Amino acid sequence: MSKAILLIILACLHLPCVAQLAYPYKVYSQNQNFFVKSVPFSDQVWTELGKTIIVSANDTLKPITTINRYFSPDYLFLSNDGQSLFYLDNWIDPSVNDASDILTHYYKGKIDQAYKLKDFNFTDSTLTPALLYNSYSESDSIIQFPFINNSNNVQVSGDTLSLLLENGMVYTLSIADGEILKKDLLTNFLSSRTVQPTKRRITNYTIDIPIQFGLPKLENGREYWTVLEEKMNVVFLEGNNRDFEQNYKHYMFEILIAIDSTGKCEELHLEMPDNFYLEEVSKLFRTLRFNKKEIPNGIEKWYFRYITGFRKKSASVARKERKQEIKQDKLEYKKRIQQDSIDHVYIPADVQDCFKQLDKLLSASDKQSFASTSENSLDKYHMGLGLWIRNNWGLWKGSRLSNHFNKLGVFHPDDMSGIIIRFYHRYLNGHEFKLDELPR
Repeated sequence: MSKAILLIILACLHLPCVAQLAYPYKVYSQNQNFFVKSVPFSDQVWTELGKTIIVSANDTLKPITTINRYFSPDYLFLSNDGQSLFYLDNWIDPSVNDASDILTHYYKGKIDQAYKLKDFNFTDSTLTPALLYNSYSESDSIIQFPFINNSNNVQVSGDTLSLLLENGMVYTLSIADGEILKKDLLTNFLSSRTVQPTKRRITNYTIDIPIQFGLPKLENGREYWTVLEEKMNVVFLEGNNRDFEQNYKHYMFEILIAIDSTGKCEELHLEMPDNFYLEEVSKLFRTLRFNKKEIPNGIEKWYFRYITGFRKKSASVARKERKQEIKQDKLEYKKRIQQDSIDHVYIPADVQDCFKQLDKLLSASDKQSFASTSENSLDKYHMGLGLWIRNNWGLWKGSRLSNHFNKLGVFHPDDMSGIIIRFYHRYLNGHEFKLDELPR
């Protein structure tokens, strides 16, 4: 499990700068007789929340098919009879690529064919990302589908779709029925034809999204949390309040709420580490009426996601709860620093043990790329490899490795991961390192 998580963290450089918000659009069939209209219900990157319809260009009022999800327009293809869709999920989670469908065929709105990477002769090793950096965003868990490095890597002719892949193969599929029609060597494919850019007629639409963060106000102009404070007898955390976080027990929750065009809560998902208030919070949210002007015009519902928290209204009770929580955390810390594994991840005992584990976890190409980096440039790995080390080797919550560093006079997780990275770099390059010369 640990290696899969590490590969997710290290995947970032395989991503171009494509982190655009979802938007509504139309994609036409090659014969222009039909089009797909896909409308998102969220502005999140790579969202599937939304609705898609297939419509005849001659009768735009009556959808032929409805699919209850949003598709990114980049690799969506419609058959010339308007009955079928082919959708390629161009972004892959390397930790689950064996299980996930990356090419899906829809017939009359239902999935009737689905392909995985192995169906195109790819394996896990093909997709192992190189050791990279800058990995602190939602997009870090994904890498691109292994096309050839060419803007013309998908060819469409009538109702056939050809995928030009970096393993030297070309797969031609039928958009109409979803079957693989032909497999060919890339060299043969390129020698037999002139590769032209795929022409697709796409129309984009803009929608006004009044807010980008948090939840909309209520129809009476109040903030939602003021109502919850009154009804639940609590105090909400708003913004970065260090006193609140340090001195009071706080109950955090993450909310995903769909608000319809009338301002009503249509769908609600709540996650709370402490379920004590879960039912009460859920009931209250379902009674709230939000300002419908905050919902994008013409969209039937819109999803909002937010993370917040609150404490009990009585400051003395909240402080007492926090003291009990700290006492419990200390007991948990004493257990953690004795364990050789936490959450099924092996925890190195010391710096030398870190080297052994990194040797096992990283591929040869990862290590070669890392070793060739100058020591003055190692900071670029702080949010990639460094982030994985801090989170998975227990440097924040305590582990035998963090305890090892504490004994050496190093107390901040950022310093610990920086030392591991710099000493591992010296280790790979055959240079001497001394623990009494800790680079921080």
